[in-house]
Amino acid sequence: MSTTGPGRYLLLEYARTREFSGPIQAFDFDSWLAEGSVTLPRGFAISSRLERTIRPEEERATSFFRTVRPLHDFNIIGRTRWWNTTVALTAPGGGNEWLTGRPFIEVGYHVPRATRRPAALDPVELFGARQVWMVSAGVRVHAGQMRSRFGRYAQPQ
Repeated sequence: MSTTGPGRYLLLEYARTREFSGPIQAFDFDSWLAEGSVTLPRGFAISSRLERTIRPEEERATSFFRTVRPLHDFNIIGRTRWWNTTVALTAPGGGNEWLTGRPFIEVGYHVPRATRRPAALDPVELFGARQVWMVSAGVRVHAGQMRSRFGRYAQPQ
């Protein structure tokens, strides 16, 4: 479900993936997402995203942060449940109708948990903490006629 309007945007999404080996269910991953954005006075925008997803953990190469490629289904060695919360503030930008830039700052709070114990790959061991904070700042540059949005989804305005 997605709605847009002058100065606002909302998306609600649910997805489920099941893989079978013949009649036996091998994998089951689900995800839900809620994100939205509101334009404030003077052109500022505040956006937020809440996500709960289960992601596969893959066999690792020589580093915790590198996976074996090419990826095969038998490389999946566990599942991690992620709770992700992100808030962003975007300032009004400048430019012309074909090239614009808008500065932003974004704060994310992420909580990964292994879904089974013992875990083949423990998120606490991988990230060194039970929760992960992220702060990003930059400028979103739009070239050509693009739609403004928080995530990768949007309806034509």
